[in-house]
Amino acid sequence: MDDGPDVPREQGRPLPAPRTEQSAVLLDRHLRVLSATPLAQALSPHFREGADLARSTFLDVLDLQDLPCWRDAAEQVTALLSASLDRHHGDREFRSIVGDLSVSSPAFAAAWARDAPVRGSGSVRFLGTAVGTVPLDYRLARPPHDDERTLLLFEPADAAARRALERLAVTVREPPRSA
Repeated sequence: MDDGPDVPREQGRPLPAPRTEQSAVLLDRHLRVLSATPLAQALSPHFREGADLARSTFLDVLDLQDLPCWRDAAEQVTALLSASLDRHHGDREFRSIVGDLSVSSPAFAAAWARDAPVRGSGSVRFLGTAVGTVPLDYRLARPPHDDERTLLLFEPADAAARRALERLAVTVREPPRSA
């Protein structure tokens, strides 16, 4: 099966286990979150286990849809869904996701019509975290011999992002004290 040109498969070696201080999300073929590190969950509520990344991107954040950073992220979520659908055609759950989103979200319908390619890496800005906006680079990888899952890894885009991510990691390790 075709993996798509921009999502590398980690050839001949297992993917590294994400560390607690690393931001990583494991997605199934329908873009449902299978697991995420605590730091990734602190970046976005959409990274909670069991969350449907496609639906939450287009249906849960209507107030963000005018922002360029949201449009870029939404386009890649749509591209990932489309690429996965191409690899797993005939899947009823895919048809349900695409049908629901096409009817419920004009932004999804427009992104789907553009048919953008998956980028194996890029940049994204996380807004409204406990430490404010955190700009990160991301890369996608697939475990060897596994067409079902995609690993989404985030890394600081620059020194300021590294400091913000370090501050966010402290909030994950030391939850706020109640009064």
